Amino acid sequence: MIELNNLSIVITTLGNSILTQTINSFYNDLNLKCNFEIIITIPESEPLQCDLSKYKNLIVHKTKFKGQVFQRTEGFKIAKFNYVLQLDDDVEILAISIQNLISEIDKHNQDFCISPIFYDIH
Repeated sequence: MIELNNLSIVITTLGNSILTQTINSFYNDLNLKCNFEIIITIPESEPLQCDLSKYKNLIVHKTKFKGQVFQRTEGFKIAKFNYVLQLDDDVEILAISIQNLISEIDKHNQDFCISPIFYDIH
């Protein structure tokens, strides 16, 4: 069985301050349960509208171009762990959801990509 112990989280952003809510959800839920890094990908042309200096294991990676696909690809290239979760800056996710995704990968026992379905719960 695969254990959730090494996770790279790539978050694409245009610098919005809502980003801190997404980041906080990981530190509050995952901090003691797994080893993780957070990679924030933001275009060079966009200002970061929040202070991220208090977060450990967080990398801000400036990209040459704007665009979710390009930014995610750039984040994926520098991710150091085998499991990579790619999110937008306005998504909060619980550890149990990540564990469920890992469990589905484990069932198939091969390398592939899996994605959650998000529902608006508000």
